[in-house]
Amino acid sequence: MTAGDNVFAATVHNKNWDLDQSKKLIGCLDDWLAATEGKRRIIIVEGRVPPVQADAGMAIDHDLLRRTFATDRGECAAIALKGKAAGIDPISGEENEARQFAELLRNNRPEHVLGYYVLRQMPQALAAQEKSGIDMAAYLNETIDRFAPHMPEGIDARQAFTDLMVREYGRTDFTGEFHKKDERWLMQETNDPVVLGARDSPVQNVSFECNQRRDTYYAELFQQKVDEGYAVFGQFGEIHYPDVKPYIPALENGSVVQIHP
Repeated sequence: MTAGDNVFAATVHNKNWDLDQSKKLIGCLDDWLAATEGKRRIIIVEGRVPPVQADAGMAIDHDLLRRTFATDRGECAAIALKGKAAGIDPISGEENEARQFAELLRNNRPEHVLGYYVLRQMPQALAAQEKSGIDMAAYLNETIDRFAPHMPEGIDARQAFTDLMVREYGRTDFTGEFHKKDERWLMQETNDPVVLGARDSPVQNVSFECNQRRDTYYAELFQQKVDEGYAVFGQFGEIHYPDVKPYIPALENGSVVQIHP
């Protein structure tokens, strides 16, 4: 969606630069970069800002875009890369992780909150594995360790996650890493609460609550940057669009451009 100098790109996550939607997305970003040259501008991406490296003025060719799309952050990483090459340091569209985790602990058990944060990382990593060969066992442990500092004192995060998998997901035959066959139920646990409002498991309940917070925070951040005088290019997952767009006044009279089937 475009409105003046502002763009809200609701993306279908993917790892393939050769898809038509990927080229259209980057084309949309290039158009925005050209149209806002010389203005105060900011790029907002979903999740943490991907750790991409690019110097201002650096040429980004298709081979580099293809390799960047193939990482676990897909189009988010490519957007961040293009931004850095244009001299823009992207910012995260997410609430402070420690604060968000702590708020979710108010109404949910620690292992359920940890489970949500860990499980939601896995589908994109599985998709990237096909192209970049990610070691899924190592990636899982790294992800658990990333969120471990947010757990209440005295709880071993790896053990808590293992216990959760045995208790809630024994049917999946989990053996210490995730595989392609797990994608469907992983999406059901972390994605269906956003799309369908499903709250049939403890992790789904956390997902539902967390995404309400994420949508609110993102909409407020986008509008805040517009009010501060920035031209904004904001990327967020397509499933969030219906719950985010109505709460960004700057997009009220915007026009929608479809870039994927």
